[in-house]
Amino acid sequence: MDKENLSVGVFDSGVGGISTLSVLNQYFPNENFVFLGDSLNAPYGDKEKSKVIQLSENIVNQLLQFPVKAIVIACNTATSAAKNELCELYPYIPIIGIEPALKKAVDSGSQSILVMGTKLTLELEKFNKLLSQYSSNTAIHRLACPGLADLIEQDISDTDAIDQLLEKLLKPFLNEDIDSIVLGCTHYPFVKDRIQKLFDKEINFFTGFTGVAKQLEQQLKDKDALTNRNSRGRIEFFSSKKDNDEIQLYKNYFEFAVENIRNV
Repeated sequence: MDKENLSVGVFDSGVGGISTLSVLNQYFPNENFVFLGDSLNAPYGDKEKSKVIQLSENIVNQLLQFPVKAIVIACNTATSAAKNELCELYPYIPIIGIEPALKKAVDSGSQSILVMGTKLTLELEKFNKLLSQYSSNTAIHRLACPGLADLIEQDISDTDAIDQLLEKLLKPFLNEDIDSIVLGCTHYPFVKDRIQKLFDKEINFFTGFTGVAKQLEQQLKDKDALTNRNSRGRIEFFSSKKDNDEIQLYKNYFEFAVENIRNV
């Protein structure tokens, strides 16, 4: 098959990466996508770095069997922990990772930024290099959110449980002069509106969606692999759980994302 007709592979520890997938589908409506969620091992954010590398390598090997022409790591934790290793192992295929959009938030003129992420993402060297680079002139607060990805993974409609956890996590910052929030986990855009409701002023939200889309476009152009199809592409969903109910859950989350998540 001609490379321009191959699919773009997208993976995450679970449903979170579907937020990224929905935005990529907005940018590239004619491309085919294969989404693989590692829900059997979700979430990645509370695991050791070595385990995340192992799991990510396993998922990439599965995606390459389709085959795919590029791979998007739609997981901040996996990007931080495993992207460099994956690029070394698979130098022949473009691998693009999503990262917390801290630079974008700083460049917007934000003065007090809250970065919400998983424990591992906020601990790793990759994020802390960004933090040291941008924290000299901007107040940047870190907030690890244990349990939040789990709740979103289990049931996005369980608003009471999600609201209770968000209120507990964000309580120390509700009286701070926060003007922007970086959503440093691809699960979190699913609850962006619920986060906003806790603040008494309008908050600017930032994700890594734009950066991923631009990188993917450039990489596909460089490989002469952008589709020349004029019709809409297809999206296929797969899960490490190998469970039809899980696939239906992914499709439901995708519909939610299409209706509620834009390129923020």
